[in-house]
Amino acid sequence: MAPAAEVKYKRVAKPADDNVKPAANNEVRITSIGRVNNFVDEGISIFTGTNGKTQSNTVRVLARGASLAKAVIVSEILSRRIPGIKQKVDLGSNDVEEEFEPADAESKADRISRVRIVPSLEVTLTTAKPVKPENVKEDSFIERPALVGDSPRRGGRRPRARRPGGPPKASVENPDAAN
Repeated sequence: MAPAAEVKYKRVAKPADDNVKPAANNEVRITSIGRVNNFVDEGISIFTGTNGKTQSNTVRVLARGASLAKAVIVSEILSRRIPGIKQKVDLGSNDVEEEFEPADAESKADRISRVRIVPSLEVTLTTAKPVKPENVKEDSFIERPALVGDSPRRGGRRPRARRPGGPPKASVENPDAAN
């Protein structure tokens, strides 16, 4: 019996959900592409009522999937910079259904669907009384000055290391081996 031809699949884009609620006034939704400092600044501005945010004694830090670690970092920085903060952590998971269809249209393969379990994290930070901007500790990060020739990293691969089976090195016993 001949092996069946391998069918390649591509994910079907689902339409955007209309039932996704916008972030509440006291929520900080962590994404995998945002910067930690921006999320920390947003949390501080909610606690202090600055930058056009409504002041609140409670901030909810929400994250899903790959951004969980970043949410933990943001909540820890907030808890160290704002005095008298209490933390409540809720872990959970959501089921996300994905559909795949054959990559080539003439294939007679069926659509495939699978359910992924995506972890979620909600950290609720609360203070007993309103936070004044002068009570917030400054960040202790040190900016590194730009050095000559210091450019931002560009994508790409690292150069490969020498392979063990590379060209032979010259030795005392065989000086002609390097040529």
